Amino acid sequence: MNKITKKILIEKILLLRKDEIDEFYQNAIPDSNVVEKKYKNKFMYSLSYSSTFRKIQSNINTALNPLLDLNNSAIAYRTGLSYFDFLEPHAKNYHFLRMDISSFFHSLNVDDVKETISQYIDDDVINTKHNQKLIDIVIKCITYTIPTKFQNKDFHDKTILPMGFSTSPIISNISFRKIDILIQKLCVKLDITYTRYADDMLFSSPINKKIIHSEFFLKEIKILVSLLGLKINNKKTIIKSHTISLNGYIIQNQIRLTGFAGLISPLSPAEIRLSNKKTVIIDKLLHHILVKKNSNEEILKKLFKQDVRKMMRYGNREKYVNAYSLDQILNKLTGYRSFLLSIISHNTKFKSTSVETIEKYKIQISTIEKCINILDKKKIHT
Repeated sequence: MNKITKKILIEKILLLRKDEIDEFYQNAIPDSNVVEKKYKNKFMYSLSYSSTFRKIQSNINTALNPLLDLNNSAIAYRTGLSYFDFLEPHAKNYHFLRMDISSFFHSLNVDDVKETISQYIDDDVINTKHNQKLIDIVIKCITYTIPTKFQNKDFHDKTILPMGFSTSPIISNISFRKIDILIQKLCVKLDITYTRYADDMLFSSPINKKIIHSEFFLKEIKILVSLLGLKINNKKTIIKSHTISLNGYIIQNQIRLTGFAGLISPLSPAEIRLSNKKTVIIDKLLHHILVKKNSNEEILKKLFKQDVRKMMRYGNREKYVNAYSLDQILNKLTGYRSFLLSIISHNTKFKSTSVETIEKYKIQISTIEKCINILDKKKIHT
């Protein structure tokens, strides 16, 4: 088995000069290098642009990636895979269960992380003076101890795998691999399909397999997850049949008509599609631009609840307000366009979305492109 050697750590990850090796000792990431942000109810961490640890973490990812043998149920943060690959295996099933792991990254035990990734790193020291092992150097580069001056009170003075560090996704997949395997073995026995996207676990089963919604199955998953000291966020558990909505996407199965043996409702094709909420927002945005001809500032305020003048430092200056609003609307249009194109591209391979839905998305894309052209011309002349 290939591993990260002392030579690789020195030359490819830490980028040390020869005259630095004998005296080198890796300290923990300093507080001055880390920025804490809160998104909704989650705390995220990023390294400052000047931090040398940004490059080191990138190098760790590059060195680790070729060595990994991840379970095929783990989809997130893997090259060539997307959120569609998380949903696709469930497209033909009827019963659904979504479970969320509480504080996934931050709750992973650092000792467990160290034990798991040590198999990919040589058992060696970087120099005889400090006798610091290679694995300990890597751990100091990918973890962070939350100081009491930060807002995340639940993890004050605790060393965590921070959500937001570039190494955390790949490290979390390695750490959770043994649990993925155990869950997958259980699911194979019960004819249940399982995929995981970071902290999101999705299960599905055929129409005649209702055990997926039983207390037995939910308890089994909670027990397996607890082997890593993790817990399920019960508030986010979703138990559904026929249709489930996840992060703006819908997995929908066909409805069999009562009293008509074998007949299926034409109004309910089996498919993966965008949620109605998402498509309605797109349609409203296009309507505001083409029909109502509202200003970009008005659209942001009415449709997206963004008051540009309150957000901006120079909110009283029309030039800045108009330029910022235009950029924001263009960003949203290009984002929605990419979103729709990704579904069409995915469908080319898997045929998991109905012809009618795809045609609807193509019309939306055409209208979005029309709006982009109109706004782009305005941008050129301002």
